[in-house]
Amino acid sequence: MTKLTKELIERGRAGELSLLGGAIYETMSRESLTFQQVVFEYNRLGLNHTLAKSAYTEFRIDQDILQFQKSRQAYS
Repeated sequence: MTKLTKELIERGRAGELSLLGGAIYETMSRESLTFQQVVFEYNRLGLNHTLAKSAYTEFRIDQDILQFQKSRQAYS
């Protein structure tokens, strides 16, 4: 499991959006929080709404691509 840390938020800011988005997703699941609650709770570490939204979107797109590739392999 990936925890949201200041270092991870900085890595997301530096371009590793999917990694940060995955940590946001895991935090939402693990702590039963909404997206807005995660942004609010981790704002003190430098997470803002724009960065979080970009990271979460990137993560979801990557997950969709992986799922598509898996389903494509299943039918090959």
